[in-house]
Amino acid sequence: MSNELGLSLMLGPPLVIVALAVAFRVLGPGRSRSAAAVTVPADVSPARLEIATSVAAGVREGKAVPNDSTLVEVMALKDQRKPAHAVKVLRQRAGLGLGDAKRLVDRLP
Repeated sequence: MSNELGLSLMLGPPLVIVALAVAFRVLGPGRSRSAAAVTVPADVSPARLEIATSVAAGVREGKAVPNDSTLVEVMALKDQRKPAHAVKVLRQRAGLGLGDAKRLVDRLP
């Protein structure tokens, strides 16, 4: 009986620690979130989109402007108070640098 008790006292705490670490890794705050959680509104006013296109043209200074669907998604992310995600979308889809993307997000209506 004492061998079993000793063995359980030796292996029990490390097994609990490993189980807690795995549970934290799987269910904890560091887990990745799906991109489907972001909702993009389909009804952006044409005036707001026109202003966004004008602002993008001003920031880009003669270079290619991101397309309308990208601008709509970026404005939706900005409305949801997720400017870092908006910058990431601009960098991925429009090929902008970090400074240009941040400046554009900051100036969008």
